[in-house]
Amino acid sequence: VTSSGGAVSFGSTVNGATALTVSSSTGATFTGAVGGTTALTSLLVTGPATLNGGAVTTTGAQTYSGAVALGANTTFTSSGSGNISLGGGSGAFSLTISTAGVTAFNGTVSGLTAITTDSAGTNTLAGDLSASGAIALNGATTLSGASRSVTSSGGAVSFGSTVNGATALTVSSSTGATFTGAVGGTTALTSLSVTGPATL
Repeated sequence: VTSSGGAVSFGSTVNGATALTVSSSTGATFTGAVGGTTALTSLLVTGPATLNGGAVTTTGAQTYSGAVALGANTTFTSSGSGNISLGGGSGAFSLTISTAGVTAFNGTVSGLTAITTDSAGTNTLAGDLSASGAIALNGATTLSGASRSVTSSGGAVSFGSTVNGATALTVSSSTGATFTGAVGGTTALTSLSVTGPATL
């Protein structure tokens, strides 16, 4: 579904065992749940996206090349271990990502109430994360870029496995940061700054 000069909007649910590509420079809006009855095989959204339906379910990959604006507490699920990547994100809602594949944050995600990723998968952090509540990166995390920050203004920050990458990492949480696995064991961080209590 492509609009070369306007918006694309789905006014209700979207279902079907199909690879769906949506392209719009001005934005794509999904009003209802995607894949709630019959999972899509994959979803590729080129341009900004607004998700109001609370859930996107695919058997394969989900790729959002632009920033994603959440209009509800939202869960992205890939039942077939597909990679899920976001160009960025915003919205005063929680984001939960469930996949045994790679979760890639390729841009800044800010203003959310909570961020949670799957312990069965891995994380690539190429953008900064911030939320008002807990941030739980439950799989192994690889950092990308000169510097990265993970900030919770009112909740805990936890890394459920290892953290690696030649990157300066800043973690800020008034209630505490927890590092479950080794930090820099495979690829050393350039620096680590933790504001607030830390459990190592």
